[in-house]
Amino acid sequence: MNQNEQQLRASLAGAIDLSALKNRAVQPNPQNDTQTASTAIDEQPQASGSGSFELASLVNELSQANLRSFMAISNSVPVIVEFYTTRSEHSRDLSIKLAKLVRAAEGRMVLARADADSSPELVKAFDVQALPSVHVLLMGRPVALFAADQPEDAIAEVLTKVMFAAGQNGMTGTVTTTESPEAAASDEPPVSPKHMAAISALNAGDLLLAEKEFAAVLAESPADVVAAEALSQIRLQLRLENIDFEAVLASTPADLEQVLLKADCVLATGELDAAFDLILDRFATEFAERDALRARLLDLFIAVGAGAAVARARKRLTMLLY
Repeated sequence: MNQNEQQLRASLAGAIDLSALKNRAVQPNPQNDTQTASTAIDEQPQASGSGSFELASLVNELSQANLRSFMAISNSVPVIVEFYTTRSEHSRDLSIKLAKLVRAAEGRMVLARADADSSPELVKAFDVQALPSVHVLLMGRPVALFAADQPEDAIAEVLTKVMFAAGQNGMTGTVTTTESPEAAASDEPPVSPKHMAAISALNAGDLLLAEKEFAAVLAESPADVVAAEALSQIRLQLRLENIDFEAVLASTPADLEQVLLKADCVLATGELDAAFDLILDRFATEFAERDALRARLLDLFIAVGAGAAVARARKRLTMLLY
């Protein structure tokens, strides 16, 4: 059993106790009354455990507007809730696997997807801790299943356990769909319309145009983390065009620009800690250059996203500042 499978089993073990959910539905815990998820779900309408539903598709987009409908459906069939992000290829891979497995269940469960970057209310309601992340609605209650992309067989095992638990607790409904096979052929999550021009430029290999388009998106929506990360990654690629990697990596940088260039090259090789340390080492001694060093470091943090190396570098930066 690999580590991913162990994590999946650990996250599922003991989590799907529908008898406990039933008791909580009848006697809500007062301590949870202030929590967004519990408050919203306690208000959902009840449906028969053997009800049948017709949906346009077994794979759907989840929003604040239709959340109540999916909570009602979850009294009859499990609703798998996927929080995805367009910033990650792993998230897209997971989306395809989930859609395939949900469709294979032939109406015994449905998939509801939420774009985490544009759905902060849902992220808060489901207490999403990482992306991508998979949860399930059972009788109107959210249960976290696992985070990050996983092997298809391990995901299938989790979904089988979800269906078994649902059946044992009287959730024997089905969902039918009028969707054509052609419409179901592509199960990748949609791309945000505001990013389409930039993504088209990227696909065409025009980095300068992609940079311009993502910069425009970010100017209009400063909190758009997708655009911010994409812009940082594109600018990193532009800085590294026509660079002699081997020469830069073998060099001993003497000034600010050389340090920043070598940090970019080291980062591109995947040595995140070493790249951050190059900048932080100079930050510790060259006080006149701190603004430029800090700006580049924060930009690289955005480019690579959250992770252990970023956390370590942030901690060291804070210690150097204070």
